[in-house]
Amino acid sequence: MKKALSFILCAVMLALCVVPGFAAENAKAPQGQKECNYPVILVRGMDFTGLTADMGTENERGAVKSVTAGSIFKTVFKVLSTSLFTLSLDRGVEQIVDFVQDIMGSLACDENGNSKYNVTTVTYDGAVALHPELYDVEEATCEYGMAKTLADVYGAENIYFYVYDWRLDPYENADDLNAVIDLALSEHPGKEKVDIVCCSMGGMQTSVYMGKYGYSCINKVMFMSAAFLGAYVTTDLFQGKVQITADNLANYCAYASRDNEKLGKLVSFASKIGIFKLAQSLAKKFTDRYSEMAYSEFLLDTFGTMPGFWALVLPEAYDDCMEYMFPDDAARAKYAGVIEKAQRLHELALEREDMLKNAAEDGVSITVTANYNIPLIPVYERAGVNGDGILETEPMSGFAKVAPYGEKLDGVTAGKYVSPDLAVDASGCLFPDYTWIIKGAPHVSGSVNTDYADFLVWLVGFDGQPTVDSSVLYPQLMLSGTDEALSPLTR
Repeated sequence: MKKALSFILCAVMLALCVVPGFAAENAKAPQGQKECNYPVILVRGMDFTGLTADMGTENERGAVKSVTAGSIFKTVFKVLSTSLFTLSLDRGVEQIVDFVQDIMGSLACDENGNSKYNVTTVTYDGAVALHPELYDVEEATCEYGMAKTLADVYGAENIYFYVYDWRLDPYENADDLNAVIDLALSEHPGKEKVDIVCCSMGGMQTSVYMGKYGYSCINKVMFMSAAFLGAYVTTDLFQGKVQITADNLANYCAYASRDNEKLGKLVSFASKIGIFKLAQSLAKKFTDRYSEMAYSEFLLDTFGTMPGFWALVLPEAYDDCMEYMFPDDAARAKYAGVIEKAQRLHELALEREDMLKNAAEDGVSITVTANYNIPLIPVYERAGVNGDGILETEPMSGFAKVAPYGEKLDGVTAGKYVSPDLAVDASGCLFPDYTWIIKGAPHVSGSVNTDYADFLVWLVGFDGQPTVDSSVLYPQLMLSGTDEALSPLTR
């Protein structure tokens, strides 16, 4: 679409960032409490904060500028004052675009899908034992919590933390992941395979690696809140399917205010008097007004040139996304390099499900963990489906049947694979007996000293292929508290 759409996409992509907790220096690496059957490669997801501009120079800085309350207030004031002074909403939109450009401009890739600027990512060479910032912490969340937990339980010398530039071509990044696997095997004589724990976008990176290199060196793959089969959010936005509905907006605001009684009452009151319906109407008018404006400032020339996002496009929508993003011969000629990489990823995607099934049949242990019951960012067409606040449960689970957020599935009754609240039926997903569905767990759970972390330890340590019937502690359908405490999901 538009500049309006472009700004919305930037907001969405910023929201996909999971901010880690960090640590200290000069500590003795954990030696482990349990035997590690295989070296473990932890493949993290998308991380805006890890991208660094001009690394190693006196100008080194974060590629994404921090956003403060002051900067937001200043921008809002400029937008309002400029629009009122000039009597032009267009000028206000330009202020918003300038603000987002200033924050994210360094992330841009060129027409060939390579970083346009001197931006790279912080990596962790060698085992976690070499990086006290990953294990010498008391508290850590997300992938960093997983790294800390696995280092404590299985020994930091057995854990490898793989970070990559998520903007770039996963097919090319696969070479780096392969090098990490080779290193892990060389440092563990007698071990011929590794275990892979992959989170969020790391699931896509892992599935691309398997499509390129095969799976002969893999003992097990654990997809944790992983976009290993794609994501609706990128697929919709790359087709220009921006949609803000009153229901989705109200659900999102209600969830965000769930721990604040006064704010919750305000959200409820706003819903009753039609504020969200008004917001829906205004949002539609806003996007319609700018439907003819060039979208190249962000949607195409920033995110559309990132092969990493093209890997998330669902195969059945690929042609429509291409038509929207590159609508004519001139665009297709200009961005031929990006298109070539996207096409290669699309061809892998067409074979992805069969490849994973073949891997399982050939003895690779595959487990999938997907979360639900947290509303998604309410700006794209399918934002009303169920999810974990960042990704949608359906593709994350291998396409279980999932009711829209807050609803029940039509025509579904109780059964082995059906959640007690009748919101999820896992019987038809890619690996129904190897897929765990957790209600209320946020995207990439795994904080230190939580039940969720214990669940991860159990998955890693299980000898063979775990199933949803392997442990009474970890049934297929579980409930997670805000503290990541797990319990069986009951009516």
